Amino acid sequence: MPIDPSALVSQTIGTKYRIERIIGTGGMGAVFEATNTLTERRVALKLMLTADGDGHAERFLREARAASKIEHPNIVQVLDLGQHDDGSLFIVQELLSGLDLAALLEERVRLSPREARSLLAPVMSALAVAHVHGVVHRDVKPNNIFLAMDHAGAMVPKLIDFGIAKLAGATESTPSVTRTGMVLGTPLYMSPEQARGEKSVDAQADVWSVGAVMFECLAGAGPFQGSSYNEVIAHRRATWPTSSRAPSRTTARSASLP
Repeated sequence: MPIDPSALVSQTIGTKYRIERIIGTGGMGAVFEATNTLTERRVALKLMLTADGDGHAERFLREARAASKIEHPNIVQVLDLGQHDDGSLFIVQELLSGLDLAALLEERVRLSPREARSLLAPVMSALAVAHVHGVVHRDVKPNNIFLAMDHAGAMVPKLIDFGIAKLAGATESTPSVTRTGMVLGTPLYMSPEQARGEKSVDAQADVWSVGAVMFECLAGAGPFQGSSYNEVIAHRRATWPTSSRAPSRTTARSASLP
């Protein structure tokens, strides 16, 4: 039976994290503001609240390992990974104050080219570093770009939620996460190969996705529309290129010949 998140407020998780309040809940778990009772640092604690019937534990571990591999000021910092007394996994991250890009776009509709560049250039830098470390995010979208406010009041974009990231050299054993034909990501922003459910998705898929986010920032709407998940996927497959990967020089040269 799923745990009621409100019942955890004031309790201690993992022997040292005191739950202060609920920040948000989702299908897999809940995010709390918590205090490390040893250091008094305020943190964000993401706790898995459901049974692991759909590979949720692997997704939790994937998120912690992927973000921990990368040190970058525009990637949310993972501080700890642990297990509650009942066996539930939890991730401890830096506590961010602000709003995500999706909320900003809902309020503003569109951004100026200068604003869009100032917010997305740091995200592109973060992705470049992630790719060097063999990590492909696979779900770059406005909801996963958090605009944190630092102590000086400046807005610092942070790439969050590495739950479906692909790690170089890692064995992805959960069928629901890895089988060919399974669509991973958000259809409005995913690359063509993601829309087809291919397993060989690489860093260029993230480049495609951040391009779709930039388009939405400037145009006020995403490049793909649809009234349902399936409609968006069908439209993507029928009307856009087969891959986000750049053609080889030989292929490009041949295509340009009369």
